[in-house]
Amino acid sequence: MNKSKIISLVGILFLSCGLKADILWTQETGWYAEGGLLADYLPVMNGESALDAMNLARNHQERGEFSKALSLYRSVAEGYSDSILAPEAVFQEGKIYRLQKRWNKSYATLQQVLTNYPEYSEFNKVIAEQFDIAVYLMEGARTRLFWKVPGFRDYSLAQDFFEGITSNAPYSEFAPSALMNIAIIAKDESDSDVAVEALDRLINSYPDHTLAADAYYMLAEINADMVDGAAYDQGSTREAMSYYEDFLILYSGSGQVGNAEVGLNKMREVNAQSKLYMADYYYFNKKNKNAALVFYNETITVAPNSESAKIAEKRIAQIKENIEVKRKKEKRFTIPKILKVPKLFKFNKSDDE
Repeated sequence: MNKSKIISLVGILFLSCGLKADILWTQETGWYAEGGLLADYLPVMNGESALDAMNLARNHQERGEFSKALSLYRSVAEGYSDSILAPEAVFQEGKIYRLQKRWNKSYATLQQVLTNYPEYSEFNKVIAEQFDIAVYLMEGARTRLFWKVPGFRDYSLAQDFFEGITSNAPYSEFAPSALMNIAIIAKDESDSDVAVEALDRLINSYPDHTLAADAYYMLAEINADMVDGAAYDQGSTREAMSYYEDFLILYSGSGQVGNAEVGLNKMREVNAQSKLYMADYYYFNKKNKNAALVFYNETITVAPNSESAKIAEKRIAQIKENIEVKRKKEKRFTIPKILKVPKLFKFNKSDDE
């Protein structure tokens, strides 16, 4: 029976017996299996050579002799691919590449552990290493060219790595944090679409996670940042208001409540001013008091304590008292060209004349 068949058979017997042996290392003992000797899980004739290679690799690794360590770990991973040492060898390769700042190579090597050895007992540690790599890139770390020369910062690569983590471990503590970091990078890069999508996924997939509150607040802030003013489309204003309101209802004990209330009031004022623009447009330009009343009342409903609401109340009173307001006595109103008039009312041609 050749070596590969022996190793394969031992691996099958090891798994079928339901034995769990974490592979550990100390300076005094070298590599060993928790709860027993590695010899209990490896054939002596091959186990000793694999174990010797692992111990020698670790010694080189501790001394910073990474090339020698990588060569030995690779020989174990390739020559004893069915042994319980193989995933540990690949894992150590990935960690060395991280120390060398070879982020792509490190992440891809760690991915091999997750793909080829899904039952590896240190699964969470592998995910943690991948997460750390993504964080380094997020914080501006540069990939080394030719292992030594710093390259460019690559925030999109960090996003890709975080995205990979959500796929590798969707039910882990790392997944919601990865989504939040994707959103943070996207927000910093002014990519609001990606940020909103990541935050929506966080809220929908992990509604009970502690980061859900931050996600709601960040969604409100992102939409608020997209508001250009009362003369523009109010879609983002309404979205911001909705998220601020949800945040205040769901997370009334949060330390961000004060900021959320300020943000909500600001968005309500902008929305109310937009309603006032429309009301004045129908009142002064179209001479349609009924249409104007609709928007004046909406102005008050949206933000009853705002300056816009006070003006709206004054206009309503004038309309109800049938007072003809002359433009020369009022602050002249000109509807901004960017403001889109809603098609709620139709006017014949004579209305414009």
